Amino acid sequence: MAYALMARRSELVALNLENFSFDPDGSAKVTFERIKTGEISTSYLPAETVTILRTWLDPVRIDTLQAHRPHARPHRTRPLPDQ
Repeated sequence: MAYALMARRSELVALNLENFSFDPDGSAKVTFERIKTGEISTSYLPAETVTILRTWLDPVRIDTLQAHRPHARPHRTRPLPDQ
């Protein structure tokens, strides 16, 4: 999908299902923000790529796609060594 969209990793993990517009012919258009320029971009996904995406989404019944969910990082439990 990164190749088809010419997207950076950070742009891919920011995608939600709402970014996708699926067409009757099996292809899709994906609208997302380009991280480097801040511009909104719409890119085409061929039907073959959409088939792979749907194959990945369907078994787990994902109806909202958010590849990355922020989580709290654990705090250090021991002090840093003195230098």
